Order: sequence, then C-alpha cells, then structure tokens
Amino acid sequence: MRSFLLLAGAHALVGPQKTATLGLGCFWEPSETLLKLDGVVDTRCGYAGAAFPDAKPDYNSVCGGDGNVEAVQVTYDDAVVSYEAVLDAAFAASKPVLGSRQYAPIVFASHGDEAARAAARVGRGRGRPGRRA
Repeated sequence: MRSFLLLAGAHALVGPQKTATLGLGCFWEPSETLLKLDGVVDTRCGYAGAAFPDAKPDYNSVCGGDGNVEAVQVTYDDAVVSYEAVLDAAFAASKPVLGSRQYAPIVFASHGDEAARAAARVGRGRGRPGRRA
C-alpha cells in the first residue's frame, strides 16, 4: 500500500490486532457492515493504491483517475475472527463497479502470506465481485 488517506474511523482499539486494507467499491456501506462482524474493532475509510506515495488524494483526484481506489482499512482481532472471514464478509458487502479503477475490488496485502491467503479465497470462488460467499 503506497498511500492511505484517513477519512473516518469508528470504535476504540483494544488489545493486539491485525489490519486488512481492501478496495470494496463505495466504502461507506461495506465499512458499516464490517463493523457488525464479531472481532472487527475498527474500520477507516479512505483512498489507497496510487503510484505516488506522497499523494494526498481527495474525492476529485480519485474521480479524475489518480490511481487510487475507495478503500476500507479493517482492524480486527484474529483470535476472534480470521483474515479469511474478514475477506468473505468484506467482499459480500462490496459494491464494486467493474471497469472502474475508483470502485475496483482489490486486496492490499501487507505481506506474501496475506497475498497467498487472499488469492486462495478468490480461487475458491469467494471474494469475487457480485458473488456472495
């Protein structure tokens, strides 16, 4: 992930957590849906994915094609909910617009293991846009 502009957050952070950053189409509804998942302690909506790490994206620059997508950063307790369950819930709640970079469904994996786990989810038919897991 090269840039992430924080727009909004919810819930206090407690205990050790992990984060997942996901492009889910319009971010507000998926963010609210994910907050209802047991083990999710916080979500933050913003923009991620531009090629310029110092970019300060806003709605107009994203709409103008600056390379960012609308994203949700999910903080979760992996003792309560797995990364795979977060992915399943996230993509079930996603509102992607196919052919649109701004509203693209995408996983911003923070390391190789996360990328492999996300790819395995998609490979099993989970996490595909427009499909419910």
